Amino acid sequence: MVFFEKVKSKKVLKPGNPLTIETSDPEFEGTYKSSIHEYYPDRGVLKIGMPSMKGRLVPLPRGTIIAVKVMDGSSIYTFDSRVLDYGKDEENFNVTYITVPPELRRVQRRRYLRVPVVLNGYLKHTKDGEATRFITKDISAGGALILLKKPLHVNEIIFVDLKITDGVELKEQPTRVVRDAGKNREGLYQYGVEFLDLDERMIKKILRFCFDIERKMKLQQLRGGR
Repeated sequence: MVFFEKVKSKKVLKPGNPLTIETSDPEFEGTYKSSIHEYYPDRGVLKIGMPSMKGRLVPLPRGTIIAVKVMDGSSIYTFDSRVLDYGKDEENFNVTYITVPPELRRVQRRRYLRVPVVLNGYLKHTKDGEATRFITKDISAGGALILLKKPLHVNEIIFVDLKITDGVELKEQPTRVVRDAGKNREGLYQYGVEFLDLDERMIKKILRFCFDIERKMKLQQLRGGR
């Protein structure tokens, strides 16, 4: 699943934010690195460090159409742009000036970090309905793959109780069934589900849990490779 939302540019674009630039221009095709120097919202202009590839500065020509991704910790913000000019600024830095729209597209990449973990939970079809036990096969800050004995229906809304770790627990969490993954070898039904309307604090807690699991997995792999 891809999650987009519109965000005001002035809330995101800050000096020092790293970014990447892609262009399909045959002469300059590739992905370049840069960072924000200054944002001029009244003019719709962004001053960035001259793009570089493999450590080499590349002065992209005026008029070059580019796709820009701005990194901000847990999210990526994207927008389409055009090179306006390049050269040295008043502080003698090699810079490039590009267009920027009033709003950016926010891609919530944190929801993609999915880690394998078995957790016990319960779901209900209504808040006062009968509880059905399930286990997770994996989880992310956006949802989970769950296994259970009873079938569900894609697009139906269920209510989930799930303790993820100490201090991180979902209670009657509205959740949508988004994918039927068939049955496993034991005959359990498998469904991909999406957590709905999680608040920012809970998203960060689940994300932190996923990062911890991922880190432990990487450490185990490193130790196993010795």
